[in-house]
Amino acid sequence: MAKAEEERLGEWIEAWDSDQVGWHMSGVNHYLKEFLDVMVAGKKSAKVLVPLCGKTVDMKWLADLGHTVVGIEGAEKAAKEFFTEQNVPVNIEQCDAIQGKLYRSADNKIRFYVGDFFYFNENLEGQFDAVWDRGSLIAVDEKDLVSYVSIIKSLLKTGGHCLAEVFDFDKGDNQNGEGHRSVSMDLAQKLFGDECSVKLLKTVAARDDAFYSKAGFADSSDRDKVNIYLISKN
Repeated sequence: MAKAEEERLGEWIEAWDSDQVGWHMSGVNHYLKEFLDVMVAGKKSAKVLVPLCGKTVDMKWLADLGHTVVGIEGAEKAAKEFFTEQNVPVNIEQCDAIQGKLYRSADNKIRFYVGDFFYFNENLEGQFDAVWDRGSLIAVDEKDLVSYVSIIKSLLKTGGHCLAEVFDFDKGDNQNGEGHRSVSMDLAQKLFGDECSVKLLKTVAARDDAFYSKAGFADSSDRDKVNIYLISKN
């Protein structure tokens, strides 16, 4: 593993290996359910990218609805657990392009790349109708943020939508004590505005969100928000 890759992935792989994955949701994300039709623009068989996907059940749910899903994750344990827990038959092959592996469901509706997201590019899967970013924008290292956004923009088709779930903390565009980045509307527009329009679909106090209230935000300020953005490629 190259030094830069090791720095990016080491902490995440260690977290998975020690089962320190408190961000994982056992059910389908309720914001994804609420805004799915907007994200896929009404398509019944959209091609959806799920960056830094972990073992989210959202991928199986999307595939069961008829969509093609491509996930990317640095920790192979997440891929193994996803296909085992979801009872999805899988074929595994090497993928030198991302210096990792490709876990491909037998029906090819779910393609799960294990490797460094920053090696992923349009040559592997073309462009996407939609991107489901559940917390990746708040999780990537600060030094990698601009590169991450650049890759997302390059992979999104013109007219495509990225649905993003982020935090927006009262103290601004920095990180809270847990290391989560705050992504205000201003920051989202700064990051994506050169190629995309950004719309705030929903904002909820983190302490009022059923998942986050149990994940350390029960006593947070009512000005600490969970924001749902629709980022649309112009």
